[in-house]
Amino acid sequence: MVNYLFLLVSFFMFWVSMLIFTLILFRQKMKDHTYKIIMCSLLMTHVSIISFTLQSLKLPNYMILFQPICFIIFYYYIFRIQFLHTITVTLAVYMVNFIAESSLYLIYTRFHLEKFLELAQADEILPLFYLLIVNVLLSIALYKFRIGFTFVPFRKISNFKLSHIKRNTAFMVLSGLFIVTFGTSTLFFLHTIVLFGLTSVSTFMILLFHHFYTREIEE
Repeated sequence: MVNYLFLLVSFFMFWVSMLIFTLILFRQKMKDHTYKIIMCSLLMTHVSIISFTLQSLKLPNYMILFQPICFIIFYYYIFRIQFLHTITVTLAVYMVNFIAESSLYLIYTRFHLEKFLELAQADEILPLFYLLIVNVLLSIALYKFRIGFTFVPFRKISNFKLSHIKRNTAFMVLSGLFIVTFGTSTLFFLHTIVLFGLTSVSTFMILLFHHFYTREIEE
């Protein structure tokens, strides 16, 4: 089993790059969505670890839909754009990453279909860093040449500082999240079920924090 901390950092970096690319593609300013990027990246990081764990169990191929479905739900829940726009945004960015990843596999396997399918279904995260670089390069190109779409109306809500949250709420949720994350990262090898359970708890803690955060800044 890959080191939990390595998975945590790798997936988090990827999802930050993915969300930045998404927002730049739809002509959004990063500073208007800083909190949302961090929160959605944390959630999708843990979803990716769960998905990685499930994939290592050799479950049916339709489980590959678990991650994009969660992305749609979290994006809709955190960024609060219309559901149809959420699906449009998801399809757009996933299509770009799918083309990039498939191109890498095709070149590596020299267009051999059987090897391509075998590599695509393997529980490896090395292509993650390739996609991260692709997202960063595309984001820079889109930002520099001012290319993108403007038909998706994002809600521009100013970012609030953590000082707006009651201290007991922030302490309770962040302490729980820290304990779970630190505890798992100190173990180099984890049983699949343990990894799945602890990652699920971490995901719940992040959702709980976001719930308290949004509720208190709206009061």
